[in-house]
Formats: sequence, structure tokens, C-alpha cells
Amino acid sequence: MCLTVIRERFEINLDEHYVKDSCEDILKNRSRQWRYKLKQLFENARSEEEARKIEVPELTRENWNRLCDMWINPEHKGKTNPEGVEPDKIEFYKHTHYTSEKGWSSLEAETHYDLVMVQNLILQDLHKGEQLEDSLKKARRTTELEDSLKKVKHEVVSAQLELQNRLNAVEIVVDNH
Repeated sequence: MCLTVIRERFEINLDEHYVKDSCEDILKNRSRQWRYKLKQLFENARSEEEARKIEVPELTRENWNRLCDMWINPEHKGKTNPEGVEPDKIEFYKHTHYTSEKGWSSLEAETHYDLVMVQNLILQDLHKGEQLEDSLKKARRTTELEDSLKKVKHEVVSAQLELQNRLNAVEIVVDNH
């Protein structure tokens, strides 16, 4: 449909595959950018009610409300944001700066991606280290509590023995009288 409109408005030969592919890429990117901007408008609102009041000149009120309904729907959130995890910003960066056909958009983009990947790996290792440290602290605390429990049990047994010995002594005195 969009390509038909382009053909009607411009003198362009869409029979050539590279022209058609280029037009489709441009339209896909523009469409994705527009959806992203709309979603940002929605997410920057303080509440659902405030989001619904946003005026988007290119959309009817009904269409904007449909988009709001979709973004609020937990099922949709699950599709775009599985398990409540933020979308991977690193992969998004790669998606916007790299294609399998053309490679990286620039050497700077590739270098930035590589640096971010290294930083991410370092942060993951640090996080794993923190988790290990937390696990070790918990294990130490568990051992301390188990030792403390053993000590209390030993004290209880000792106190019971002492009480039993006293009770036996009292019984002997009572029997002798």
C-alpha cells in the first residue's frame, strides 16, 4: 500500500529490486522511529490518565487510545518486555548501527559497541562476584547460627541434667525422712 502511494506521488521505478528494497527500508525505519516516539510520549506521562490526554496531531483520539490500551495490556508488555526485563540496550544499539549487508555504520559505532560489550562483561563479572560474596556471607551466618543453636542445645541438656540431679537429691532426702 505504501509503495503504491510512493509510485503515485513520485516518478520512481519500483520494479527495480534495489529501489524497492531501499524504499521499504526507509519506510520501515521511519515507521519504527515514529512508533518509538509515540511510545516515549506514553511512557513519559505520569499516569495512564495523563497519557490518554496527550494530543498527537497525526492520530485520531480513538487511535491514540487504542495504542494506550495496547501498551497498558500486560499481555503486550509480556511480548515486548519478557519477564519485566528491560530491552537490551546493547543489542538495540547494534540493531541501529549495524547490518549484515553493510556492516557497521562507522568505525566509531563499532568501537563504541565493542567498548560497551567489554564494560557489560566486566559488570556481569562484578555482579557475579557480589552474588558469590552474598552467598558466602549467608553461608557464614548460617554456620554461626547452627553453632549457636548447638551451643544452646548443649546448655539446655546440661541444665536438664543438673535439674534431674537436683530432683534426684531431693527425692533421696525425702525418702530418708
